[in-house]
Amino acid sequence: MYFMSSSRAWLLGLIVVLSGCAAPHQSFVNLPAGYFADSKGAIGIAMTDVPPPDTYFPGADCLLCIATASMVNSSMTSAVRQWPNDDLKGLKEEMAALLRAQGQTVVMIDKPIKVADLPTRSNPQEGFARKDFSSIKASA
Repeated sequence: MYFMSSSRAWLLGLIVVLSGCAAPHQSFVNLPAGYFADSKGAIGIAMTDVPPPDTYFPGADCLLCIATASMVNSSMTSAVRQWPNDDLKGLKEEMAALLRAQGQTVVMIDKPIKVADLPTRSNPQEGFARKDFSSIKASA
């Protein structure tokens, strides 16, 4: 029977930890300083339908990982599913008030957006939306 030396076991453990399940990080788009001060257009504010509260366990990508994470966190998931989400619906109006206070022209879009139904952009660029939102601008 072959036993690993402690340094090899440590190295193997380190490799396993560093190569574990990981989701790719999406980069953020940084707006230039003074973007809102120089902007002459209107800003449209819309929301999707607010989904019911639920839990999600990032990193649990294999079936065994998902089953384990779900089992270990089942009581938390039950509690989260009972949370109300009505206060999230007021975020759109709060955002509009903040932008108007900065002197921006705001257009409220009342119809909820279904992002999955929007067409995919023909020339997607990293850091920008993959979906084409121009139909929403045309209907506002």
